[in-house]
Amino acid sequence: MINWRIFKKIKWLIEYEPNIKNVYYKDSDKNIKEILFNQIIFDFESEQEIIIVLPLGHKLNFYDEIKISKIQTIKSLLEKIYEYYQKPIKPNLFARAFHNNEELLDAVIYGNENNLLSIKNINSFGIVDIGYNFIGIDKDDNIPNKFYVVLESK
Repeated sequence: MINWRIFKKIKWLIEYEPNIKNVYYKDSDKNIKEILFNQIIFDFESEQEIIIVLPLGHKLNFYDEIKISKIQTIKSLLEKIYEYYQKPIKPNLFARAFHNNEELLDAVIYGNENNLLSIKNINSFGIVDIGYNFIGIDKDDNIPNKFYVVLESK
């Protein structure tokens, strides 16, 4: 069973660890209720993994993927997304993240005290005010186990 449509109802600022105080209902801007936050959205009756596609880059112009294979609640999936964006950016994604944007690269390098190894996936959006809200998940029309994280500028 996959209940991914629930994500159409919530938003969350991705630079902060998700909790019931910073995940909101889109229609009212009220905090999400704990019962919904802990609701199961993916339970794996089959052996098939779920592929979550995550946008990167200051214009959200390229993507990376993570795979999940166990029961997921709204809370645990948002935590996986948060953890992904907190990880160091992979070398093969680094060049794409800052292509044609030397100003952003300079700011990120400076903001990370010239330590390229400490640059995180989330830094592909910027350094100080990341400014993106998670606003949902869209299902791939052709691949039943593939979902796209949707972000919007705040």
